[in-house]
Formats: sequence, structure tokens, C-alpha cells
Amino acid sequence: MKFVVIVSIISTVLISNYVGVSNNIHSIVYGLEIYFILTLLYNIDKRLSIGDFIVLMASTMYLLVPALMFDLDVQATMPPNLFGYDILAIEPEIYFKFGIWSIMLFHFSFLTIKSFTTRKKVLDAIEALQSNYDVEKVIKIFLIIASISLLLKGTVSSLNLVFFLGIKLSNLIIVLSLFLKEPRKERRYLFIGLAIMLFFTARSAMFGDAFYMLVFYVLFRGVTKGYSIQAKVVAPIIGVAFASFITLFKGAYISIVWGSETKGGIVGFAQTLTNLFSSFNEDVFMIGINASLYRLNQAYLSSLTMEQVPKNVSFENGETLLETLYSFVPRFFWPGKPILSDRSTMIKYAGYTPTESASMGIGQLGESYVNFGFIGGALWMMVYGLTIALVIRYFLKYSKINIGIVFLPMLLFYAMKPETMFSKV
Repeated sequence: MKFVVIVSIISTVLISNYVGVSNNIHSIVYGLEIYFILTLLYNIDKRLSIGDFIVLMASTMYLLVPALMFDLDVQATMPPNLFGYDILAIEPEIYFKFGIWSIMLFHFSFLTIKSFTTRKKVLDAIEALQSNYDVEKVIKIFLIIASISLLLKGTVSSLNLVFFLGIKLSNLIIVLSLFLKEPRKERRYLFIGLAIMLFFTARSAMFGDAFYMLVFYVLFRGVTKGYSIQAKVVAPIIGVAFASFITLFKGAYISIVWGSETKGGIVGFAQTLTNLFSSFNEDVFMIGINASLYRLNQAYLSSLTMEQVPKNVSFENGETLLETLYSFVPRFFWPGKPILSDRSTMIKYAGYTPTESASMGIGQLGESYVNFGFIGGALWMMVYGLTIALVIRYFLKYSKINIGIVFLPMLLFYAMKPETMFSKV
């Protein structure tokens, strides 16, 4: 780990000089991001690095993206009023100090489970799973449940969440394929899982869901099979390049799938790619990259709460966190259950009214601030991290007597997404 720290410091100095960092706080942000990236790559084949990735995503969306937007001056190259908002809603120095302390405490919380997520512990849990269950049969059961859920989704509105979770079981197949002892069967079910994922992604345009499930596969593969040095260097570069490419046409494709232009699927996918390549040039590329930074800038939505609370809305002192408890009760049993949504929290705590179709929220950092302010919010991020760490520890520890490790990707799916409310996590 000393090597990771040294490389992080050197890289921070080089990047700061290249980008033209506007202040020292941004240098700290870049240093933290590089450290979190190197920590993930260093640990990826030594332990189950779910916590490392969750911290990296939070650091990227809450710290790195707004710092880059300021230093690259993206507002100067974007068409006027394309998004209609600034990079941050409050003074950057105030926001970054809160964000940096929050993410650092969040990171420290995951260090408490280092000894419980080692490669040996994970392999022991998988071996126990293989001894107690027929993994191939589990995969087939998941396929059946997912198929039935897909057919019934939308028939009973109060059970939509149940059907939604049933469909999600199909995504676990690519991770479960790693637990099969026979390489031939592993390749077969990996192919089936990827094909199903591609099909659902093409139909729904939910690229984020596919991305995070592939991340789980990469993390589990790291502890089961390991990665070479070359893979650790090349794979992240390819991953970032591919993600950047996807963002160039994601917006247009979503409008096709969710709008009335035509149906989604392979035809819509091909149509969008054709339109992209026919009009592609350097200006389109830069606008696409800058637009992607705007979409990834969860910091702006979270900072809106710091402008709104407590000036117009009082601190909640944990109220929204208590609401999380009854989010587990199906509306079928509680028809009058209060509606929890990202949109309602945006309106109340951020003073911003998104469109009905928009998918945005104040995020976990914003919700932490809304409840406890700057100091309490940073401390709550540490408590939140400890909670996730305890969940990971519990499921790995008791996987020798149950099938818990199988459901870790589904259980922690929303924890990987910094923009989601705690009630969804």
C-alpha cells in the first residue's frame, strides 16, 4: 500500500500541472481519486473489493466530476442553456471541504472489514456454496423466476416491486457462472447471462444496471481467478473508453426507447449508432463528453440542498432515514404508505422541480446533509459505510451455512449508485 500512496502523490502533481488546477482543493480531489483507483486495482485480486468500488464511485460523482468541470471550463464549450444549471449551487470551497471529509470517512469505514473480505474467506464461502447447493440448478431456478416475473410485470401494480426483483435475478447469472466448477458450463451460463442482459438493456435503455452488474462480475472474478498486471492496466482504460462511447449516444437512444419515435431493441440501437457516426466530429465528441460530465455531476444536485436547508427547510434530524424503515413494506399491505421518491425529495429539499420523466435525486451526500448538517452529515456517511461493511461481513461469514453470497450483488446494487436515496439502498 505504500506504493499506492507514493504513486498517487506523483500522479496528482503531474495531472494538476497538465489540467491547470485552479486551487489546492482540486489537487486534493485528484489525489484522492487516484488513490481510490489504485487501491481498487491493488486489492481487486486480494479481497472482494466491493467497498473500494463503492467509495470510488462516490468520490467520482461527488468530487472528481465537479473539480474537472471547473478546471476544464466545460461551461465555455457547451451550447447555452443546454442543461440550465451551474456546476455547484454553493461556494465551491464550502462544498468541497464537506465532500472531502465525507468521502474520507466513508472510505475509512470500509477498512474495518479488510480481514473478512480476503480472497481466502471468499473462496471458502464459494466452496461451501458448491458443497451445499447445485449451483447450476440455482441458475436455472433464477431463470424461471425471472421469466415468470417478466410476463407478470404490470399485471398487479402493488406487486410490481416483487416482479422487478424477480427480473433482477437474471442479472445474477453472470456472477453465478463463476461459481460453477466446470469451465464449459461456466462459459455457457456466462454467455446466457450476457445475452439476457444485452436484451433487457436494449429494450429498457437501462445502461447503468448492466454496467453495475458487470462490475460485480469483475470484482468476483478478481478473487476467484485473479488478474495479471497487464489486465489491471489495460482493462480500466478500455472500460473508461467504452463508457465514454456509450454516453455519446445514450441520451438519443433513451429518447427512442422511452419516446414515440420508434421501438427500442436492436433496431433502435443500430439506428442510434448510425445517426451518431454519420454526424460525428470533434465538436460532437467534446459536447458529448461535457454533457456526460453534467449528467455525472451529482455534486450539483446535492449542493442544492445546502442552499435550501436550513434557509427554507429545517434540518430533518434523521426523519428521512426513519422513512427508510417502512419502505420495505409492500403497498399491497399498506395502501396509504407515504410516497418516497427522488423527485419529491428534489422538490422539497433542493427547491428544484424535475420533469416527470427525469431520473435524479439529492443523492446520499445531499440526504446526509439534509438530516444532520455539515459535521453530522460527514459522520453519517461513515455510519452508512460501516452499515454496508457489516452487511458484506455478515453475508460472507454465514455463506458457509446459507446461500447469502449469491445475493450480495442484488443487495448492494443501489449502494454502488451514489445518486440513490438511502431508502432504495
